[in-house]
Amino acid sequence: MRQITKGGVPLETRGIHSNSPATQWKDGMVSGNGLLGVIVYGDALKDTYIYQNTKFNVPNDGVRQAPDVSAILKEVRDLTLSGEGKLAALKSSAAASAWLRQHTGNEEADWDIVHTYSFHPGYKARLDVTSSGSMTQYDRWTNFETGEIGVEWQDDQGTWIRKTFVSRTDNVIVTFMEKPTGTASFDASIGIDVESMPNFAKSKIMVKKAVALDGDYLALKGKYTSYPNSPLKNGGYAGVTKILTDGSKLAKDGIVTITGATQLVMLTVLDRLEDNFELTDPAIVNQLLEELNAVVSKYTTNGSFDYTAMLSSHAAIHGEMMNRVSLHLESGPNERSLTSEQLIALQNENNKELNQTLVEKMFDSGRYAYISSSGYNPPRLMGLWTGEFMPEWSGDFTTDANVNLQIAGGNIGNTPEAMESYINLIMRNMDDWELNAERILGIPNAILAPPRTDGDGDPLTHFSITDGFPGQYWISGASWLLLPFYEYYLTFGNQAVPNGKGEKEPILDILYRTLTKLGNFYEGFLTEDYVDDQGKYIFVPTYSPENRPANRNSTLQPNSTMDIASARDALLMLIEVSKTVDPASDVSKWQRLLDRLPHYRYNTDESIQEWAMEGIEDNNYHRHISHLYPAWPSLESNSTDDAELKRGIIQALDNRIQNGDESAVHGLVHKGLVEARVHRGEGVYESLLPLFTESYIFSSLMMSHNDHFSSVYCTDGPITIPAVLMEALAYSDANSIVFLPALPAAFAKGEIKGLRARNRTTIATLRWDISNRTIHAVLRSDIDQQIRVSSLFGIGEIQASGASISIVPDKANTRLLSLQAHQDASILISWPVLQVQS
Repeated sequence: MRQITKGGVPLETRGIHSNSPATQWKDGMVSGNGLLGVIVYGDALKDTYIYQNTKFNVPNDGVRQAPDVSAILKEVRDLTLSGEGKLAALKSSAAASAWLRQHTGNEEADWDIVHTYSFHPGYKARLDVTSSGSMTQYDRWTNFETGEIGVEWQDDQGTWIRKTFVSRTDNVIVTFMEKPTGTASFDASIGIDVESMPNFAKSKIMVKKAVALDGDYLALKGKYTSYPNSPLKNGGYAGVTKILTDGSKLAKDGIVTITGATQLVMLTVLDRLEDNFELTDPAIVNQLLEELNAVVSKYTTNGSFDYTAMLSSHAAIHGEMMNRVSLHLESGPNERSLTSEQLIALQNENNKELNQTLVEKMFDSGRYAYISSSGYNPPRLMGLWTGEFMPEWSGDFTTDANVNLQIAGGNIGNTPEAMESYINLIMRNMDDWELNAERILGIPNAILAPPRTDGDGDPLTHFSITDGFPGQYWISGASWLLLPFYEYYLTFGNQAVPNGKGEKEPILDILYRTLTKLGNFYEGFLTEDYVDDQGKYIFVPTYSPENRPANRNSTLQPNSTMDIASARDALLMLIEVSKTVDPASDVSKWQRLLDRLPHYRYNTDESIQEWAMEGIEDNNYHRHISHLYPAWPSLESNSTDDAELKRGIIQALDNRIQNGDESAVHGLVHKGLVEARVHRGEGVYESLLPLFTESYIFSSLMMSHNDHFSSVYCTDGPITIPAVLMEALAYSDANSIVFLPALPAAFAKGEIKGLRARNRTTIATLRWDISNRTIHAVLRSDIDQQIRVSSLFGIGEIQASGASISIVPDKANTRLLSLQAHQDASILISWPVLQVQS
């Protein structure tokens, strides 16, 4: 079996390869720099490239403003509290329709879901290359450490190599190819297309293509439909592919034909104009050409383009990010050199056990996809890649699960740069959150997050006429989406991050400002008009995505557990941040709100209820586990000694049934994250197993949203799998680190390097060997501090160098470790053999 190669140089374990080209875009290999991306089919002689820009959105004719329905809030609340959630939703929609008619002047207008704008590709390029004789030794590969995609083959002329990557330093997509040694030259042709791509006609984009008379470049411009309410009504996008070659070029019928070449370079860049875009105006194409020409000048020496130099500057950045964290498990002999198809087939031969080599590859692939699709935005539902227009769920950022899952490993995975793209997405649309709170619930100077966004705005418009998706009353969103900001602060300290206005501010300043507005929201939402017999506030209306009770016909209910848990988190964060920013600040009103939050409720089997209200029964046939928020994303269940809460989460987890159309990838990885937080390694294993054995994984190691490839291309799975594994191997909060909290028994030996703990500590190395009953860890703190360390396996003996250790009273399996800033502390833990009495 051939090794994975990068231009003929053996590649170590961090990459994938395949012995056949993709026949569909979902199997194409991917590269990206967080703004631009490319999918490569990898056909040796007839290759296809699909070019992307994460900003590209197809507009629609919806009104991009939250409707003002605040006047009917009391009626909605009273109806919901009395069990008439469907009627409450209809009242809300009727109010939205009345607002829409007044806003548009159309007396027949009715409110319905206003969908987010739809992510779309730029265009595809086709490269045809001549060959001599039969082709052998075919290989296509992705090098996760450089971001390169390659295709190699041999024919009578020798060994051919063609490579592609997306530059972080120069913001272009580059493809490079040169003739084999001893070969005179080669011929090729290049054309671009967009009309033949799936669902293009539905986008209603008007397209104009151009080719330079001398074959210097191919260009495509697309103008969006001018919907009156769209901020992109005068917008469009463009892309240019510049061709460098020492061969002769001939442009004819939109195709550039090349003869007698020894080298070929394709450089592509794409961008959009939000206004003043015209198909006949050459300005944007000329601008993109200037950018490409500058790159050509930068890397051309003695008339030859220096691909190696261009790659080197990019790979230094990308590779350093990729290599901060690595995972090694016990792989089978020579399995790391297998193709992705062979590994998937090997996994399918045994669907009862995870193939640990494939687990390693999926860890690396997910980390690679996360880094590659984080920059201007965090990953979309589809990361940074699509080969079709108008994909399911708009290929957007769905904030009631998908975005949150994909960034779950961003902080602990030691990628603050990637997390900054998430912070930037949230902050640049914060004005819409304020308008949402005022118009939906009548609360000024407050914030209310939407359940979906397309990156071009966050107006809360995605709610249905009935109560099928009452997103306007999902009140957990802001806390759910700001929690990673706080986690960033715990993990990296008070660093400057994007504020959404093209500047950077300390993360604490951003947290203080936004959490205060979130506190204002709860102050306005929780009122004396809705209080239970214990004097606790009643949350009404609430919505637990995307479920409804077993004994009620509406999704609108009071006291969603997710909403209570997220409010608790929000207020705790606000109090802590306020005290940190200003130790003299008065937090008493926030504490009063916190003290009057309703308690969680429990079923007779001790499971935590999804709605903390008497008479509402759980519906456990559902992919979402929103009510387990206290375990993940919150740290609540691990930072308290509340045994009832811990038992309740575990029992609720066991009660949940995902089957049939509930086999969504996000449901399984979400379950895996919660299993890790409740310290159940076998639960983590069982959550991952279907993802590896039930036909989710394409040969690109990207995944389908549902099993048996029955849904849209989706990066929830690959990007979140590393987060599940990292949480299983190390739990952390502001004061502690727990080693191997949820280690599956099958992973009896392994090593992970480079994790970040939520206390400004790097877990430089974590190595375990269950048969020898040992854990070895190397910790490196950013600051002088004391951290509690523990192991779920117990601590029989602990040795340390570079740090002092002390006993923690009443905590037999915990030690207090005194760390010095920037000094390695090496820890060796062994645990005793359990004595089994006869």
